[in-house]
Amino acid sequence: MTNQVVSADGTTLFVDNVVVGGIEDYTLFDGSVPDIPHRPMSGPLTFLPGLPDYGQVRIRLYRNPKDPGQVRMDECRAQSRVVTCKLILIDGTIREFPGYVKQLPLMGGNINGTGLVTAVIKVAGPPQ
Repeated sequence: MTNQVVSADGTTLFVDNVVVGGIEDYTLFDGSVPDIPHRPMSGPLTFLPGLPDYGQVRIRLYRNPKDPGQVRMDECRAQSRVVTCKLILIDGTIREFPGYVKQLPLMGGNINGTGLVTAVIKVAGPPQ
């Protein structure tokens, strides 16, 4: 898995079949495969790949508590639900994965009530 940062311009994110608005940019699938040390009775230390962790999707977005997609994200977080997430990239590539919302902070203190926050969706299984 590669750590890839993409501008949200032209990219659409769906969480539980609802479009999430206000996305500035995001980082995709930052997971890794752990190393498992293996030392046979005789011989050198070797390593085998462990089970993959598909990581997280980190989203910087302009927080809007009235945006339908952000409302759905907040509902899913409050209910601890694993839902289908789908990214349609600017080139038409579709990446779908199960995920759950770990973080969706509110933003306060600005003049107009909006500001950039970082939301986190845990990738709960292999992306397709």
